[in-house]
Amino acid sequence: ATLFRATIGVEDTVKPNGSVLFLVEVERAGKWEKVFESPVLRGGQSQEIAVPIAGAAKLRLVTTDAGDNIHSDHAVWAAPLLQ
Repeated sequence: ATLFRATIGVEDTVKPNGSVLFLVEVERAGKWEKVFESPVLRGGQSQEIAVPIAGAAKLRLVTTDAGDNIHSDHAVWAAPLLQ
């Protein structure tokens, strides 16, 4: 695979609450590197992503609370696809 695609977002049901940061990391030559970082997404927001991952041995999908707590942070990785 050379590309990771997905729709990232926060569930509609938590509007306007929730705040999530999405990261895509890959392992190359035994070291993890961040290859994508989203803006902070809030309840009801989503974004289509296409992240180059050529040469990766492993793929890691990470979500964080965007630094403000985990209240209503219902993160979604929808329709993930490796191409």
